[in-house]
Order: sequence, then structure tokens, then C-alpha cells
Amino acid sequence: MQTEKLSEYFLLQHRVGHGQGNKWSSILMGTFDSIFETKPCPYRILHQTSTSEVYYEISCALTESDILKDWEWLAINLDLKIFENEEDITEFVLCKIKSLVATNLSEIPDEENSEAFKDASIKFHRLFNVSRDSNLVCYYSCSYLKGIIPRQGWIYLSVEYLCFHSYILGKEDKIVVRWIDVVNLEKTNKIISDTIKIKTRDRREYSFCMFLHSSDTFALMQQLVNLAMKGLINNIWFNKDHNLLQKLSKNVSKQQSFVKRDLDARAMSELYRLLFRLPLSEKLDGIINAMLFTPYDKKHVWGQVYLSQNFMCFNSKLKHQLNVVISLRDVLLVEKFEKVHNDSSFDNAIIITMKLANSNDKPPVFILSHILERSFFLKKISVLLGNLETRSTSKRQIIDSMSDGKMRQPLMYTFPTKERNDCMIKIKQRTKEVEWDLYFKEHGKGVSMYKTKELIRMVLMGIPDSLRSNLWLTFSGAYHDMVANPGLYYELVKTASNTKSISHDEIERDLHRSLPEHPAFQSEIGINALRRVLTAYATKNPQIGYCQAMNIIASVLLIYCTEEEAFWQLACICENMLPDYYNNKVVGALVDQGVMDNLIADHLPFIHDILYRLGLIQMISLSWFLTIFLSVMPYQSAIYIVDWFFFDGAKVIFQVALSILEMNQKRLACCRDDGEAMQTLCNYLSGIYNEELEQSEVYKDGDKMDKSVSVQELINNGYKKFKSVTSTTIENLRVMHRLKVVQSLEDGNEKNIVRSLVSDNYFSSDELMDLLKFVREEVFSIQKRIQIQPTKAETPMEPYETYKIDFYLFEKMFIAISPLAQNNGANNLAVRLFKLMDMNDDGFLNFRELTAALGLTSTVDVSMRLKMLYLLHLPPLLSDDLLSLSDPILSESGAEYASDAAEYFDINISSDTINELNLNDLKLLRHFVNWKQTSKTPQVCLPSMSEDRFVALCKTMYGLIENVPVNQEMHNNISKISAILLELGNFNKEELIKSDNQKNGKWFINLEQFVATALTLQKMIEFIGPRANISKALNELRHN
Repeated sequence: MQTEKLSEYFLLQHRVGHGQGNKWSSILMGTFDSIFETKPCPYRILHQTSTSEVYYEISCALTESDILKDWEWLAINLDLKIFENEEDITEFVLCKIKSLVATNLSEIPDEENSEAFKDASIKFHRLFNVSRDSNLVCYYSCSYLKGIIPRQGWIYLSVEYLCFHSYILGKEDKIVVRWIDVVNLEKTNKIISDTIKIKTRDRREYSFCMFLHSSDTFALMQQLVNLAMKGLINNIWFNKDHNLLQKLSKNVSKQQSFVKRDLDARAMSELYRLLFRLPLSEKLDGIINAMLFTPYDKKHVWGQVYLSQNFMCFNSKLKHQLNVVISLRDVLLVEKFEKVHNDSSFDNAIIITMKLANSNDKPPVFILSHILERSFFLKKISVLLGNLETRSTSKRQIIDSMSDGKMRQPLMYTFPTKERNDCMIKIKQRTKEVEWDLYFKEHGKGVSMYKTKELIRMVLMGIPDSLRSNLWLTFSGAYHDMVANPGLYYELVKTASNTKSISHDEIERDLHRSLPEHPAFQSEIGINALRRVLTAYATKNPQIGYCQAMNIIASVLLIYCTEEEAFWQLACICENMLPDYYNNKVVGALVDQGVMDNLIADHLPFIHDILYRLGLIQMISLSWFLTIFLSVMPYQSAIYIVDWFFFDGAKVIFQVALSILEMNQKRLACCRDDGEAMQTLCNYLSGIYNEELEQSEVYKDGDKMDKSVSVQELINNGYKKFKSVTSTTIENLRVMHRLKVVQSLEDGNEKNIVRSLVSDNYFSSDELMDLLKFVREEVFSIQKRIQIQPTKAETPMEPYETYKIDFYLFEKMFIAISPLAQNNGANNLAVRLFKLMDMNDDGFLNFRELTAALGLTSTVDVSMRLKMLYLLHLPPLLSDDLLSLSDPILSESGAEYASDAAEYFDINISSDTINELNLNDLKLLRHFVNWKQTSKTPQVCLPSMSEDRFVALCKTMYGLIENVPVNQEMHNNISKISAILLELGNFNKEELIKSDNQKNGKWFINLEQFVATALTLQKMIEFIGPRANISKALNELRHN
């Protein structure tokens, strides 16, 4: 370090080699720092007394200006002459600095990031100039493959960005990629090093290698890009969970970064919820190894215990051996279980006693043993039990229209089919019921039953009709949501009955097309029940509302479940089991089509080639998946697939689909075109029968169909042959295909926006695309910060309404792009222009309104720009209150700007305060700017301008030339315009007096007079007339 300044007690030092351009000392130092990540701050201030050899670093900074500010503060604020000895001086200086640091600490809870990580975070923000809101997650040493020679450096992964920096012998490389712009992410395995490749929306490709742990890095990248894609789909973005800091934990390895710990916790919670079918609100609190005593066979099973805020779950380490879910709200007591007669199998054991369901029953218990930290584990459970919310047990409110008891029972009892009355079928059903009762007796019943291999066999054989509702609720996890929200369904039904919406209209159209072959839906009773379930769900989740296929699923659910049970089952399918399937773009189903394509290629390559030749890859599975096969095969058969689906999750629909294709391999090979192949599959699916109904014929649309295969054989074939298709495999493939589908939808949306706006003639297609990309980046950043609520699915939207900007982003863009904004009063014009173009007064501009605002002030001909300048000084855009401000330079201090902005946004919030006159005047001005040459109606005439508003207009024109280097000629031009217009105004006043015989006429000018006068001055035209360079302005905005 080199000393730059020196005083009696302080010295300011500068790092040797820093800022010395291309000198070898600077180049070598930069290379060394880049490779080894050892870059200290280049400036520092040390404290030392003359009698001590110890130096204390009290300040450091990245720039010279920052360190000089600290130096000046020390000189002004620290008077050290009052101390008599140097030890007191040192003690005072150190205490003062520590107190300043403590005072400036953020109020955000300490995130316990390592010091090395904090330094890396500072460097990340300094190097790449990203928003301070961007949270660095992790950073890794790696090489960037650019040309022949790899560039060694560091890759920084944040929630929003992937960034890379390298500095080798004077050559610097910087890469900044937003996760929302990534279209492909893949890892290739090579002999020397794995390579991670990234492709972006602008067709750029980046390759990185030489990672120490490439798999971990790639997994984190996948997680971050998946978060970005889910944000694009649902407009729900990442927010740090500070509750993680208060979690009681032990023997947990700490990551460098709090955000990384948060992301790891989220990933583990997602797997935990998937494994045990738990509500989306559950967060995994901890995992511990233990043994569970199984009373039905008197054995101890080794596995893991999972804890969350409402559940304790056990999963054996042997695949499909044992799975148990214990609801903490049903726990009566948890205590130590002391071993008997030196039996080591019960070492470090606890016993969990459940609440009694029936006073005559013996309370069920669970015994966990070999818990290493038993005391801590008990403490953890006691904390969770203490935090349980006390839920109201008040009686559910049931609306009058549902008072009939039959309305609350499954429709199969009200409308029995002829099959239910068949003696053989009744015997088969009763045999199954007895088998299930025996299982319940040994393994428990309800949520906390022991789920074993035997249970898998029984579900594969089909669940008895009488047990379906309870077991579906238990297996799917819908039971937990239903119990947590007693009476909610009936409240939603009541709300929906008094509401009209687009979703309700769509539901009405589909009601009579829902399982019309069943007698329940040939009756108003069944139709009304279906209506209530679908409208209640549309009310509960307006972001989904209603989607075709939901009616098919709900109608089958109602046959076997009560209305409330069917409602919660439907919610579970739409929100948990098949997420994003039923939004307005069916993103989830499109993603799973891509997943299915991969699975067919891996497991059935011959069939994949056939389907690819016939063009059926993306066609066969959509209707299968959306309705869980209920719309493509007899529901009495498909119901067995639904049984298995609720038990084993979404992977079932892939296993069944693969089984169908595998069984039709020869038939598909003989097909000559896609139509024949589709008909072959359709006939095969229509002929799938239920073994219980073997004596019954299979019909479709009244026609008798040939039987193809039993649904039991189909499911067993899928389970046995495609067991390797696991939930983990599907989730990994979904990440990859979600990326492709979402970006494809985004590309299509952008093209539609540009296509719809290019006819407005404000910008070219390329300029519109540049503007759209910039707005897209900024809008997503804003949405992440303020968490804008997603729009309702039923809200009709034009493509350009997808992106909306607030005033502050508009102001930034207006000042950067428009020639009319090159003055100190630009803020005032921005407020008025925003108010003018906000056509629905919602406080935002959609993309069409934005392009119109910028186009009218930066790309249209000069006469139109002059008209806009005139218009922006008319009421109510320029209010009378602002005109009364006497100081012409008020806008420089921000007072006028603040007043104008406050006035608009206050009115916007309290729209009732807008008086009718102002509203009509604003409509007139908006009609003027929206008028097109092709319009059949004549263009409206703008009102005349009063003298005080003309003075304000002149001030604005003078403000335009304040920053022009040689402005005398322009000043003279504006003076000439003003003088001519003043004379015209006086002439108008006199003419008005003559025509109306008035003594006191008002001074005024009109639009045509202003524009015609201004156009006589060539310099004025040259100054405000040039077309704005959009690309240049946006690039400057990005780098500011």
C-alpha cells in the first residue's frame, strides 16, 4: 500500500497497481485477484499513534471519492487534542468507529453470512452494476469457454442473474444473464470436466467448465431458472424467509449464504410435501434418523423422521417399505419410552399417543427408537405442538339451498347405476371391503395408517366404491386442507351464487357436457351439484378460475364424494398434484407433453420413431393428462387410474400412458398417417374395460365397442414395466421443459404485441422489440420488489396489457428518450403525460399506452410534437393550483413536480374526487391523442389556451434550451415566437370583444396559431424535430 495522505493520527493509503491502466503491476495484480479471489479494497484509512507500532484499519473504500469523504469526516468530527495520553485517543477512536458501524447496521435480521461471502456480495454488485435488491446465492471458480483459450474466473449466481467475471493479463470478460432470459440449460459429461451450457433469448450461448462440484452448481442453476419460470407463469417471485433464522436446529451444516440455505430448505420442503402429500404451506423443519416399531408384525423399521409445523412423518429407507403421516393436531402426548428388560431395540425411544377418535377405542400409539438426540427431538416436538393454531370447532354454516341431506352424500347413492344392483358386482365389492377392513384393523385407518407394500397391491386392484371418498382424501392430502378450512366450501358457494363472471358463463356452457352417460348428470340435482363445486372453486382461486376438463374431473369426483369432498379433491388436483395444468395457457400440460416425449424416447424408442414420423408426439397426451384419462375411456375403467393417481401421484399418468403405447406398438406401426393412428388409439382406449364389469358391454356414444384390455392389466403393466419413472425423474424433466414452454409462450406473446402495435406507426418492429425487452426486464424487477397480485384468469386482456409500468419507470424512459424532456421541467411534463395516457386511470401504463406516450413526443412529425407540447399545458393536466405558483424555477427544487405528482396520484387513489368537468376535459384530450387519420370520425378541436397557461408554455420552451451549449439563437427564436403569439392573443381578445360586444374579453390563442407560428422558425424545428434513437437511449438507461 502507498500512503497518499498523512496526519498526526491517521494515514490514507492507496493499493499499489490499482488504477494504473495497462502497467504490468496493475495487470498482474488484476490477474492474481481475479483467479484467487483475493481482492481487498484499494483504499483504506489507518489509525496509529506515535508511541505504538500497531495500526488499526478504521475505513476502507472502493473509490477515491468515498475514502476522501471519510477522511474529511475524521478531520471535522474527531477533535483528539482534548486527550492527554495516546491510549485514550486510540480507545476513543475505536469506540467511535464501532458505534458508527453499529448505528448503520440494517434492521433486517442477521443472516449469518460468512465474511468471505459478504465480500463476494459487495464485489458482485460492484462488478456487474445490478440492483441492490438482487441477492447473491453462491459463487464458484470456473472457466468460460471463449475461443481457443478458456478464461479462468468466477461465476456468480444470484436469484435474478447469472454473472461471470474474468481478468487475465489485461483482458477482462464480463457476462450478465437474467434467468428469465434463459431458454436452455444443460450439462454435458466430458472426460476432463463437465460443461454447463446456457442459451439465452437473444440466441447467445455460453459454456462454463472446470467446476469443483459441477453437479451441485448445475442443480442450483436449475433451481434458480425454475424459480424464474414459475415467476413468469404465476407472477410469484422469491422472497427470503427470515423465519429460517429462528428455527431451532442442531448439527446442521451452514452454507456460505443465507439465501442458499433458504433455497436448500425450499427444495427439501418441496420433496417432503411431494413424498407425504402435504399442503403447500408446510415447511420442513428437520430430519432425524430413527426406527419405527410396527405393531402389526412386531418389527423395527429403520428410516427417517420428518418434522414440519403441522406434521411428523416417517419414511423407511427401504423403497416402498413403509410410510406414515402423523398429524400433530391429533397428538395427545409425546414422552420418553424407557426400555424394558434391557431390550436394546427400544434404546433412546419416545412414544407418541394419539387422541381418541372413539371413546370405546384404545388410543393408537407410535414408538420411535434409536434417536441420537432424543432430548433435543422432544424439545423440538414440544415447540411445534405449542405453536399449533387452535382452530375453531364451531359447526359449519350450511346455506339453505343445501339443507337436503341427499345433497351432501355422493351421487352414486342418489343415482345408482344398473351395475351397482348386479349381485356378482355386489359380491366383488363386499369381498374388497372385507379385505380393506382387515388391513385397517392391523395397520390403522385414516391419515396415520401404516402404508405398506400390501397397501400398494390393494390399491392396484382398485378401491371399493364405498371407501373411495375417504381414501382419496387421505392419499391425495386433500383431507388436510378440508380439515384446516371447515365451512369454507359453503361460504364460497354462497359467494359464488351472488356473483356473475366469465368463468361462471363458461361453466354453464359445459355443465351438460360433463359425463352425460351417467344418470346423475341427466338430472338437475347432479347438474346443480356440479355447478356449485365448479363456481366455488372459481371463486376460491380466481387466478385459475375455470378451465375445460375440470368439469369432467369434478363430475366423476361427485359420483363417489360429497360436494365438499369433491371440491377439496378438485383443489388438490389443480394446485398440488397437477400444478399449472388448468391456467389459461395450460402450461403444466404442455410441459408434461415434453416430459412424455422424453420418456417415450428413453423407454420406447421404436414407438417414438413411429409417433415422430406420424407427427403425433405433441398430440396424444394432452386430453389424456388434463382429464386423467376420464374423457378418453369409460369412466368405470378410468376410475381405477384415478385410484392409483391419488395414491402414487402424477407419475401414474406417465406410467399408464407408456403402458398404452407399449401395448399398441404393432397397431401403430401399421398406421399410414396421423388420422389413422389417432383413431387406432381412440378405439383402443374406448375398449378398455373393468374386470368387475366383465359381463357388461362397452359403449361409446351409443355404439358398442370391442373390448381391448382390462384397466387392471393396463395399470399393472405400467407399474411393473415403468417403475423407473419416478417422481424425481419427472420433476427434473419438468424443469427442462418448463424452460422451453414458458420461453416459447413469451416469444409468441412478444411477437403478438409487436404485430398489434406496429400499425400505430410510432415505432418500427425492431424499435418496438427493443422497447419491449427493456420494459420486460424492468417490469419483472418491479414485480419482484413489490409483489404485484396476479391478474384473475377471467380478466380479458390484449397481449400488450401483459406488461404494465408505473410512473417512476415511465419518467425514467421519457427523460432518456424524448427530446421534449431535455429540460429541468421534464418531471412536470412526465406527470402530465402519464396522466393523459393512463386511459383507465389505474396508475399504470400498459405497453400500448407507453409506446403512444413516447411516440407522440419523440418519433412523430414536429407539428404533432408541438401539438403535444400545447396539449400538456391545458387543464386538467396543468391544474390551476400549479399555475398560481409564482416562482418560475420551482421545478428545479422539485416542489412543483412533487405537487403535480401528488395531485395526480391522490386523485387516482380517490377517484370519487374527480369532478365531472375535469373528467370530460380529460376525455377530450385523450380523444385527440387517440385519433387516427383512418378514423371515420372527425378529429376533435382542442380548447384555446389562456394567457397564464401560455406563460407556462413559454417557460417550458425556454427550459428546453437550458442545457444547449450555444443557446442564444434559440433563445432569440423562442422570444420571437412568444412575441408573435402575444400579439395574436391580443388580436383574438379584441376580436372577441367586437363580436360579442363585451367590455372585458379574455386573451387566448388556439392550437393552429401556436403550431403555425412555431413552424416558421427552422432552428426550432431542427431542435425538437429529430427522431429519437431508441436503441442508444435504452442502452444508456441499462448502464446507468
